[in-house]
Amino acid sequence: MRGDKLRQVRKELGVTQEEMARILGTSRRNIQAWEAEDRRITGPTATAVRLIEAVQGTEIGEKFGV
Repeated sequence: MRGDKLRQVRKELGVTQEEMARILGTSRRNIQAWEAEDRRITGPTATAVRLIEAVQGTEIGEKFGV
């Protein structure tokens, strides 16, 4: 997954990098590095971002605040 996709999902949620880090269980520094494409987003984090994007605006998403 590319950093621009993470940034898009984060902005659609209307959250800061710090808040997105808490959602994903990582650090703000990782969010910054991923968005700057200094590091590639892989594994569970990429899956989590795709799931957040998929449920955004649905009943499930509303239940979990996304």
